[in-house]
Amino acid sequence: SDLTKAIGGDADLPEGKVTFIVGPERRRFEHLSKNILCARSAHFNRQFRAGMAESTTTSAGGGAGSTAAEPEVDVPDADPEAFQCLLDYIATDKFTFGSGGGGSAAEARRAFLTMQLAHKHGMVRLELLCLQALEQGDLLSPASAVPLLEGACAAAGGDEGGGRLVTMCRAA
Repeated sequence: SDLTKAIGGDADLPEGKVTFIVGPERRRFEHLSKNILCARSAHFNRQFRAGMAESTTTSAGGGAGSTAAEPEVDVPDADPEAFQCLLDYIATDKFTFGSGGGGSAAEARRAFLTMQLAHKHGMVRLELLCLQALEQGDLLSPASAVPLLEGACAAAGGDEGGGRLVTMCRAA
């Protein structure tokens, strides 16, 4: 229903495109549709309706011959791979990990970081899907449990998902 609003011409949704510059690597996620981001995320909806105070620069948007400016939003504290997972979920309403066998510490970390981003962006369903991937999958192992436990302890201040993750890591 969110995407139906976005493509159905809801005049109340912000229009245009935006570029995100993510993480210390400054990875660029270009030409993203504001109306779809707003329909799928309470955080983006508030951000774009408030005039995007986070926006620091602009780039030429719209391709060859275009003179329109496209806002750029710096997101220095996010992991680019987790941000890509968030964008993939926004676009497809699906969340999956890796090859489906033998979860790695990197996959567990990506699930955890995506869960944190989902929480920050008000995407409860994605947050729960990440937590389920950690609980039900084979992502938690002795190698991945300690780094996740450290991250979960840092995130557990009032975060139910972080508290559940602490318990899961202790069990692993």
